Amino acid sequence: MFLEAFNLILFNSEVPSLSTILTWPLRHPLATIVIAFLCALLATVGVSRIHADGSLQAMFSRNDPSAEALSRVLNDFGAVDELLVLASIPGEANASPADTARLEQFGDRLVTAIDHDPKSAPLTDGAFDKPDDDSTAYFQHVVAPAAVYYLDDASFAAARRRLTKPQMQAQIQQDQTMLEAPGAAGGLAKALMRDPLRLRDFLGGFTSRMQSQQPFSTKRGSVRFISADGRNLLVFVRGKKPPGDLEFCKQLTAAVKDVAARVNSDHFDLNYGGSYAIAAVSATVIRSDMIASVTGSVLLLQLLFILAYRSPFKLFALSFGPIALGLLLGFGGYSMVQKGLSPMTAVLGGVLAGMAIDYAIQYLSMYESQRDAGQTARRAAATSAVNITPAAFGAWATSVVGFVAIGVSQVNALRDFALLGTLGLTGAFLAKMALMPLLLMLTDRRKSPASPRSTFRFSLTPLLRWTGRHARLCIGFSVIIFLAAIALLAVLPGDLLPLESDLTIMHPRPNSAIDAQNLIARRFGMHDWLLVDLRAKTPGELVELAHRVDQRLTTSAAKQAGVAGSFGLGTLLPDPAVTAPRDVELRQIDPARVVADFRSVIEDSAFNPDAPEIRDNEKLLNAVLTTPPPTIDKLIPYRRLAEMILPRSAFAPGAKITEAITLVFINGSTDSRAARDRAVLGIRAALTGEDGAIVTGLPVISYDAEQTVRHDLPRLSLVALAIVLLYLLVHFRNFAEALLSILPTAFSLVVLLAAMRLAGQRVNMVNLVAAPLLIGIDVDYGIFLVALARLKKVRQDAPAAVIARISPVCHAVVMCAAATIIGYGSLMWTSVPAVRSLGFAVAVGIGACLFSVLFLVVPIFLRLSRGSVDLESS
Repeated sequence: MFLEAFNLILFNSEVPSLSTILTWPLRHPLATIVIAFLCALLATVGVSRIHADGSLQAMFSRNDPSAEALSRVLNDFGAVDELLVLASIPGEANASPADTARLEQFGDRLVTAIDHDPKSAPLTDGAFDKPDDDSTAYFQHVVAPAAVYYLDDASFAAARRRLTKPQMQAQIQQDQTMLEAPGAAGGLAKALMRDPLRLRDFLGGFTSRMQSQQPFSTKRGSVRFISADGRNLLVFVRGKKPPGDLEFCKQLTAAVKDVAARVNSDHFDLNYGGSYAIAAVSATVIRSDMIASVTGSVLLLQLLFILAYRSPFKLFALSFGPIALGLLLGFGGYSMVQKGLSPMTAVLGGVLAGMAIDYAIQYLSMYESQRDAGQTARRAAATSAVNITPAAFGAWATSVVGFVAIGVSQVNALRDFALLGTLGLTGAFLAKMALMPLLLMLTDRRKSPASPRSTFRFSLTPLLRWTGRHARLCIGFSVIIFLAAIALLAVLPGDLLPLESDLTIMHPRPNSAIDAQNLIARRFGMHDWLLVDLRAKTPGELVELAHRVDQRLTTSAAKQAGVAGSFGLGTLLPDPAVTAPRDVELRQIDPARVVADFRSVIEDSAFNPDAPEIRDNEKLLNAVLTTPPPTIDKLIPYRRLAEMILPRSAFAPGAKITEAITLVFINGSTDSRAARDRAVLGIRAALTGEDGAIVTGLPVISYDAEQTVRHDLPRLSLVALAIVLLYLLVHFRNFAEALLSILPTAFSLVVLLAAMRLAGQRVNMVNLVAAPLLIGIDVDYGIFLVALARLKKVRQDAPAAVIARISPVCHAVVMCAAATIIGYGSLMWTSVPAVRSLGFAVAVGIGACLFSVLFLVVPIFLRLSRGSVDLESS
């Protein structure tokens, strides 16, 4: 009862209060224009604060620990803040030593130039083409003196035995034997002098593990990041700000490109990858896509008006002006909640223009039909404002339902898309309701009440008559198409909706930065990698957690998942679980006695006890036995190394470090869904129960995104469908009319699914919104047609009367569908594949809906009309 009363009050044009509200702008034109102008100014201020946002965080799901972890890593860790410069020798010939030397010289010039260039230096934390000095220094000054804490139990036991005097004597005797062998070179003598007790042998396992944990392979014997074939050099440039700052990314990438071009006197091929380069490409393309989408949509809409109306430029200006204001209001409202425009939301301007112009077309059709019937401009405007508003409100409400349903999604970008779509359509609806009848009235200069000729360039009456004469044929053909689509979906092998697992489809194409990234991976044999985000209460517990994670990643199950190695705190610091019992054992050893025994053994040998190398060994022995195990505090001074696994906050004075990352290297590529799923599920299973360790990284987010699509698509569609059905039942209070209104929607969704399968389209996080959007958009056309035709009147009228009544409506529906197809079709020339797929899906769905309106619903109406369906006499 409440819903019926609300519907009666809202839509009954006989209620004075509603008519008064809807015609208020016609009675107060100046006040209406002033209010619109002030609203536009306020919205402009808000829109000026919106900026492009090409970060991947927008595509992350809510309440997803892996997404939250990766977001923290992208924002807080310097490990991902890198610009990669790939310098390659042109051609395919084998690289000579001279060629490789030229690459190394180029690397020296580039690193020096970047560090000293006035544009690039303030933006970077340095550039390097070889392992940084911090890594070497850390192993010399921290790891080597505390080497006993890095040994496994067997190696430690062997090293402890080696430090007894009998074992020292045996080892020195073995060294002397090796030196006396024929052909023993001076290099061997120097090596034995540096380490006569061969203590480095016990670090072999640790050294091998370190070498296996390199993320890429380089030329043997080279200290530079030179590829194995000697043809490529990789230079890393670290930025001072996170890659989420798109303007910074553009500045840094441009500055480094300028420097590289200036020092590239050898004319090497240069490519730029890494997070900064990818973000810089996205920042540029988001802006150009937004401009192209809106411009293309407006131009095509103007062309549509030229084809459909006389005085097309005037009518288009009258129609599009309120839309532009409404969209400005929508974007202004959006700026109060969100400041960033993702690739998905950036192109909504053109889409909403195509959708919102439907309201203008409906008002225009009603106004012109009233003028043709002899009413004055004021009366025609008032009649249009009162009579079209219920149907326009229904069209707005059902379209918004699609966006509201999308807002239920767990993906941030989809919620932003839904919010902006809802606000934009609402602004357009309100602006159109307030201004369209007023503008039509004020600009109508026709002296005669009746127009001398119709504003429309074409009429659908002939088509409707033909449809009436062949109603059975049209209905049958439509049913055949519907059944054929169902059969196609049932027969084609594979999933009903193949899902897209590649998150890079959210990036523009072509994309030089992503191409460079792939090129670097191929030429340097880079491992794919995942991250484990580690969080603990104390620094000590954080190191313990890192070691437990490393141990789990060495299990057979982890190896089967593709784990090739890992790098993190567990690599650089000893395990606290080992250091405590090892301290107890070391306290049982007298360092002074060990050093004295070593000196005694050396004095009895052929080695010179006063040689500097021997003195260094004595110092090393004392350090090994007295140096405490290193902790995180020892790592912090070696910033270049530490920032690979620690957040920026760790380097603040007095910081309590409770978060770190472990890089997990994967054998092979995770581009295929099978390999990706095996790695993600296997590593997650290996770390099950390890609180504080969250597996993350792009392959993980890609996997989770696919699961989100699987979960959200049916849910969003069902939510939209349920809300629309409820609204239709309230609106019509007639089940048959509600069913007829939604029939084109069902037809279009089935045809769309078949078309996507035939076209090889995959469902991703963008085009999954096509279904709920189509449910909201397609039902508009059914509402307009059924609302003005009404079954009760159809059964009472002759076919000719039905055609006369629905012809203007069908004309408006054709125009509305064409305009919406233009709006979404404008997405098909954007550069982001996922956004293009949305344009394809919605355009096909609306085209199918329009077909079903004209050749299924209209024939049904005509078959239900009173009398013969032979319309030749009419």
